[in-house]
Amino acid sequence: MPTLTELLFASLFFLLAFTEWIITRIRKLPYYNWEDSFLNISVGIIGFASSLIFTPLSYLLFTKISYFAPIHIQNTAASWVVLFFMIDFIGYWHHRLSHKTNLLWAAHIVHHQSEHYNMTVAIRTSVLTPATQLFFYSILPLLGFSPEVVSSIFVLQGIFQLLVHTQHIKKMGVLEYLFVTPSAHRVHHGRNDIYIDKNYGVVFILWDKIFGTYEPEIETVVYGVTSPILHADPYNVTVGYFQSLFNRSAHLTKKERWQLWLSPPAWKGSAEQDLGAIEQGNLERKTVVKVAFYGGIQILIAYLSLLCLLQYSNHSFTFYLIINLLVTCLSTAAVLEGLRWGFRLEILRFSVFLVYLSSLFLNTFF
Repeated sequence: MPTLTELLFASLFFLLAFTEWIITRIRKLPYYNWEDSFLNISVGIIGFASSLIFTPLSYLLFTKISYFAPIHIQNTAASWVVLFFMIDFIGYWHHRLSHKTNLLWAAHIVHHQSEHYNMTVAIRTSVLTPATQLFFYSILPLLGFSPEVVSSIFVLQGIFQLLVHTQHIKKMGVLEYLFVTPSAHRVHHGRNDIYIDKNYGVVFILWDKIFGTYEPEIETVVYGVTSPILHADPYNVTVGYFQSLFNRSAHLTKKERWQLWLSPPAWKGSAEQDLGAIEQGNLERKTVVKVAFYGGIQILIAYLSLLCLLQYSNHSFTFYLIINLLVTCLSTAAVLEGLRWGFRLEILRFSVFLVYLSSLFLNTFF
């Protein structure tokens, strides 16, 4: 069951994203694309559902690890500051390695596939990202830091990351020298040659300046990855790169199969054919107005379902809402993509909904 913090974060996201969208419409800027934004939110909601599992597991693991800590650091203002910098430092290296090893890139690529840049991109993260973060940050409770404080700082950094995913805020003067600003993070999302693998910082940009990965925003950013996806639905977005890695493994020796997962995305095996990057293309599609309206209604329903999760402790109802959230995101994105299985899944989802609603009615009144 989600915590109040998670629901407040979700509410803050929708408020900021809606405000940014309104400003974008008023200023008549091309920062939003309906289908892309819906996909971002769908992937984000699926990630939220996965956090219902990963968040308590992470806290439990951190608590167990803290038992082995040689010392336990007191929660003071100084320890908070030290921990904040340590988490940011680890975050830099987790982020950098997520671009430099296929194993981690297969999860992180989800966040970079959008060819637009707005606040909906902030929540477009793979369901597997929390698992990769868990490995890197588990050192903190072993050093004696409180799991509660670690979790609190994660929330603060998550809010900060949400705010930098915007094109409305240009360069911020002296703040550019210390913090990851919207300008600095726009560079990170660019596929321009000069911007690739730059600006990995989470909150502070100083790590990039120390380790030589900083690049200022000096030319118009072209967003997305060098080999964009062809099917914009949550399933292909999440597992597509993993599938390509398994397909490539068939062309490699046993030794090279291990190398593939631990090497940079551009790595090629000695006997591997150049399978070729997916042809560069723009994922812009014309979405029928009625279908777009339908997608908007589904987003609203999914969000209301999140609120219901906070209100009800009935386990069967909570389980149904989680499953319904996942299926809604998959089927509606597929409908917007024009995929046949999306329409079939929607019919099945509505059928199950009617059956479940009928059972609730019968149990309540009879």
